[in-house]
Amino acid sequence: MYKFVDVLPIVNLTDDILILNTAKNSIKKDWFAFCDHFISHELKHTSLNKKPEIRNYKEGSNNFVSFSGTLKNLFGFGNGLDILDFKYTDGIYSILVTTDYEKMISMYNDSSSVRINGKFFTPISILTRFFVYQRYHKKLLFPITTKAISHFKYDFSKLFKTNKLYLELHELILKSKDKKYARSELKTLDGIISCCLWSTKEDIMNEDINQFQTYCFKNKDNIVSFPRKISVLNKIRLYLLESGVSNIDTPNIFTNSIRKNPQTIVYDMKKDPFEWLSIDKTHKLFSLKTDANLYLQRLYIDGIKTATRKKYMVAINHMFKYIIKEQEDFDTFDENTVNSMFDVNNKNTFFKYLQLQNIAEGSQYEALSVVNKFLQFCGLITPFAKRNIPKRKKKRRTITSRDAMPQEMLNELKKILTTNPPKPSTVWEPSKANLDWWKFKDIYPVQPLMMLMHLNIPIRGGQLRHLCRNKSLVFNHDGNLERFIINTDKNVNRDTLQEIPNVWEELNILKDYLQWNKEYYPTLPQYKYNNEENTPWEDIEPLFLIPNSLQPITPFQHKVYLIKLLCTYQIKINNAYQFGYIKYKSNVAWKKDSKEFFRTIEELNQANDTYLIKKIQVAYNIHAIRVTGITRYLYAGVNLNVLLMLTGHVDYNMIVNVYTKFTQEEKKEILQSAVQKLRFDQPEELVNNVESFIFNEIPCNYDTSNPKDIKKAFKENGLFSMKRKASTLQDSLDIDSGINIASIKHPTSWFPMISGICPGVQCPEGRERKCSLCSYFITGRLFLDGIIHMANLAMTSFVRLSKEHEQDKKVSTRYSDTKATKLELLVEEIMGWHEILDKIESDITKSIEDNSLMLYAPNKVIEAREVNSNLAYLENCYHAKLMGVEQDDYGLKLLTIKAIQFAQSMNEEEKVVELINDNVDAIDYLMEYYIDPKKRGLLTSFIKEISEKK
Repeated sequence: MYKFVDVLPIVNLTDDILILNTAKNSIKKDWFAFCDHFISHELKHTSLNKKPEIRNYKEGSNNFVSFSGTLKNLFGFGNGLDILDFKYTDGIYSILVTTDYEKMISMYNDSSSVRINGKFFTPISILTRFFVYQRYHKKLLFPITTKAISHFKYDFSKLFKTNKLYLELHELILKSKDKKYARSELKTLDGIISCCLWSTKEDIMNEDINQFQTYCFKNKDNIVSFPRKISVLNKIRLYLLESGVSNIDTPNIFTNSIRKNPQTIVYDMKKDPFEWLSIDKTHKLFSLKTDANLYLQRLYIDGIKTATRKKYMVAINHMFKYIIKEQEDFDTFDENTVNSMFDVNNKNTFFKYLQLQNIAEGSQYEALSVVNKFLQFCGLITPFAKRNIPKRKKKRRTITSRDAMPQEMLNELKKILTTNPPKPSTVWEPSKANLDWWKFKDIYPVQPLMMLMHLNIPIRGGQLRHLCRNKSLVFNHDGNLERFIINTDKNVNRDTLQEIPNVWEELNILKDYLQWNKEYYPTLPQYKYNNEENTPWEDIEPLFLIPNSLQPITPFQHKVYLIKLLCTYQIKINNAYQFGYIKYKSNVAWKKDSKEFFRTIEELNQANDTYLIKKIQVAYNIHAIRVTGITRYLYAGVNLNVLLMLTGHVDYNMIVNVYTKFTQEEKKEILQSAVQKLRFDQPEELVNNVESFIFNEIPCNYDTSNPKDIKKAFKENGLFSMKRKASTLQDSLDIDSGINIASIKHPTSWFPMISGICPGVQCPEGRERKCSLCSYFITGRLFLDGIIHMANLAMTSFVRLSKEHEQDKKVSTRYSDTKATKLELLVEEIMGWHEILDKIESDITKSIEDNSLMLYAPNKVIEAREVNSNLAYLENCYHAKLMGVEQDDYGLKLLTIKAIQFAQSMNEEEKVVELINDNVDAIDYLMEYYIDPKKRGLLTSFIKEISEKK
């Protein structure tokens, strides 16, 4: 009812109206002050102002004696409310107090009318105003639970118009789009203010508002308009946070703490979660119950989450209930009892019991799995039971939610986000900050831009949602967005920040978005993000957030917007199919009940978030965006090192074995393209590519001052040095590796060649200009075209020199011995090139197999074939010309002679003159015939003919 106190609390959490003791003796003074205020500030603005007593009343005069009898009774002077009474003695009026708070509160709680001079008046109306007036002057507090609060018909703003806190909260609630709901929230605000001593934002302490809201949660059955109270209290939290008050919990943090507390008590592993199981009645299960407690304790020690332990506890509880109900006749719970639980011939198996408990199908199989593990822990599971435990049938795999989206679909989703993004259900105020940069004025920009960034950068969903507006976007001196810094939350092995340069033009809009974000949310509370050792920033100000919580977008909201985006895409596909623009349509979103899908975007926008989650099925989830990005970038030929930077992984294993989701056709295309590139990868650009690799790519992507990083660069690009000895002696020492030498030198000191890299040191003795035999020589698959050219050049030189050697032997042994020595050296050089080619082939084959992209295995990646020596000269000279390297003079002269002879045989006399003047032209002339399949036979027949004549 009511209670007198010496000091009013900040929040009245009792069921009583609390009144200051000092107010007991000041009823006359307080009632006079109330009536004076009521007449001066309220009644003068109503129809009662027609009465002369009201119209002529002067504020502060307290001249109520002249009022008519009806007005006197209305204001409690006389026989009506009987608060005060005027006593006339010897020409003097004295005022007597004729009531007390007990009588007033009794009348306040009694809603019946009082008859005064033939008219009916309701005391609660005037008494409510008086009690609110007393609350305004901090002499009284209403209780939270009183029914009278819900019947307030008094406009608090008339009395609280000087209370800044009340006025600002009043304005905040009125901004709601739902005016009807806003009016009900205003009444709730009046009720909250009536039971608190809050006048300014400085009066509101985090502890007080938490106690208030906790009381509402725990007593919600007794709280009038409980949901609205919680809603208004959350708005008060947001108002304080936006006003710069930093020590207030956000709504989400408080709600989570409320929800966790009961769970901690119920599922605390220190207590007995099977306390309901009476051992007096079921003594046979004493040992099994002890094992169950030990098992749950083991899960706790192993770090299993509380929610998972709860599932295990529920499943084991089901097992106990089943045993008590269906297995009453057992003497000891042993292996035989376990067998009967899963015996298909038993009418009452454990599985049938679960089916009768109205448990979801998936939960039934989860319970079976848990019981299986528990019985294994107890040593009671048998092969018979294990074999007969029902297993859930695996559905045929079609498209999974983690498959990669096709490139065409990915492009279309980006187009939707930049031209007509789905409208989120977020309630916001477009006029609160400048939106000149944003084309879609009625669409809250956070979700579309977050999704656009996700479609371009394949980071984890949690990382995206927890980007920090102060630290995650880095701008250069010109004010342009230069790079993104990701707040890593998973890789414990990372020792540097994950930084991603901005190369996406469509993401430059984030510069304007950030400015809008800081204008819309001038002050944000620090949000605690995954307090882990590898997370660089524990406290963040979210880049992507929503107004009603000031916290990052939740996984639920992220998922809802993805569903909306995919539904928008599906509507476009359906329309295109309906009008015949496409022959086939794919389904990426559909209704679970198989009813008609949304026909228009307007229909989609009318569906609320809960409906979308429950009724709409989509082919891709949030993680599929990450899988899609990795797959599409890899398909586009992006280097694995760049993918590591984009994804945040620290090694290739996850990318290659988990995230890469190529279709069979894409795998085949990649393999064919890879084989082609390995053989004929633009030899005309080889020299430029080598120089770019050495002088640009390595310095940009690796730390050239760190020998380990240089070695890492060589390894990741498939480069190596062959092991070579100082001499042919068996005990000869190995020469130092070129990799080791290059790692301690800057790349600018290296010497690029078409077949590899020289680290820029003097060649070992006897290995001058014989790179294939030099251990300093660094080479690999990147230089395959150049290696093949050098090997073929050495082979043609060997063929030519061997013919000369045979001729010299007939003339003189002097020159013959010299050429024999040269031939031996050429054989060593050729063998050196072939050793290098064998290693490259082995590395390529292993790489293809490791990446699981092989549909078929070619016998050889690098093939050797037999050709006429004249054609070999032609190929060598042609490739030397393409690569821009020095040509074999002997071969060129020989080709010029052959070209002139061939031109004569083709009756092309003008060409003969051109060939005489330009030797190099002979290569192009002959290659025209050699490359063209229709003309190639003419050239090969001619060369074969003149070779046989010789």
